[in-house]
Amino acid sequence: MRQERKVISGKEFAFQKYPVEDGLVLLFKLQQKFAKPAGILLQGLFKSQGNETVNLQSILTMDLNVEALFESLTEKVDPREVPALAREILSGTMIKDNGVMRSIELDIDFAGDYLGLFKVLGQVLSFQFSSFLPALAGRQGGVPAGNRIQAQPLAS
Repeated sequence: MRQERKVISGKEFAFQKYPVEDGLVLLFKLQQKFAKPAGILLQGLFKSQGNETVNLQSILTMDLNVEALFESLTEKVDPREVPALAREILSGTMIKDNGVMRSIELDIDFAGDYLGLFKVLGQVLSFQFSSFLPALAGRQGGVPAGNRIQAQPLAS
């Protein structure tokens, strides 16, 4: 299976592609819960950045309809489901700890570092689904026709 290593927030991670069946199940879960919010986020990015490549800086400076984003998130997402979904997304992702790669433990590896957690989640999703997420967001009206996102590594 294809693998990729990245340093994010000063920590080294190794991502491994999901088995196809697991990836399909997760993709449909994400579509059910997050397609509309993703469309709103991407719409904000394209308003702010035009056709530029999406990266963390463009996300932080985008023109975003925050009210619509949170409304769409609360429509479909039960907060109690979020930790299990994060663990599912991170399955197959390893972290280097004292020179040895091991499975991620949310409470140990991201205690108080929610930004770091979301950076890693974003990179995993980009690695797993980069060929499909732009089309999914476009279906929700978030991406103007013909625009495509090119995932870029986040600054560590």
